[in-house]
Amino acid sequence: MAPTQANAAFVWRQFIDLGRSNSKKSKRYRCRHCQKDFAATSVGRPKEHLAACEKWQAKQRQERQTQDNAGYLPSYSEAIQKKITEVGIQHISQDESHSYAYDAAAAVIAGGRPFSLFESRRWRYFFTRIKPGWKPPSRAAITRILPDFYQELYDEVFKRITSSEWLNIIFDASDNVSGHRIVNISVQLPDGPAFYWKTFDTGDEQHTAENWVKLIWGEMQQLYRKHDALCTRLAREIPRALTYQLLSMRFSRPSASN
Repeated sequence: MAPTQANAAFVWRQFIDLGRSNSKKSKRYRCRHCQKDFAATSVGRPKEHLAACEKWQAKQRQERQTQDNAGYLPSYSEAIQKKITEVGIQHISQDESHSYAYDAAAAVIAGGRPFSLFESRRWRYFFTRIKPGWKPPSRAAITRILPDFYQELYDEVFKRITSSEWLNIIFDASDNVSGHRIVNISVQLPDGPAFYWKTFDTGDEQHTAENWVKLIWGEMQQLYRKHDALCTRLAREIPRALTYQLLSMRFSRPSASN
């Protein structure tokens, strides 16, 4: 049975079908908890009644307390069915649903959390208690959102970097998991943390002082024209004298460390 059909069936089970007094009138239903009866043509009015029915709400609170004391965690479908009758009808537009999904995905990506975070049973149950009817994004949904959020984050970092009066360029070389020689570039602001900027795969190109300058100069021009310092741990690979000779024309305080 589809989720929406299962939810409706759960609601209807809380009522007794009294039938019609005549064929021209709507069916009447009686609440099994408070014995109130009313006419209804769809599941909407019964939902609204359960949301306001004091006896039904008291029963739900008692059941939740018993389950919590026993350490019982209801299934996702059980939580949806119970929660939807506590708050009445909640209409979530497609735009609102997409907005929630984007913000949830952004929190996962920015926090470095696994993309499957919301697929766990407990996370899904948690969200049903906050927003019944809304389904948190799956791993596939977060993957689809990733490019848009990455661009948003990139623009935010770029704006912060380029608005700074001074910045430090930090670069380092290492081998990646495939054994390729790579260069990582980070940018640090005077009053803030370092931001990872870009990784270059240098292949079999020699890491000479001249090649280093050629490699990073384009990125540095893109970021800003004022640089406070150049920091590297590659003094053994780049002769200090040549480093100073190549960089002194471009930086106010070029530096290399052993």
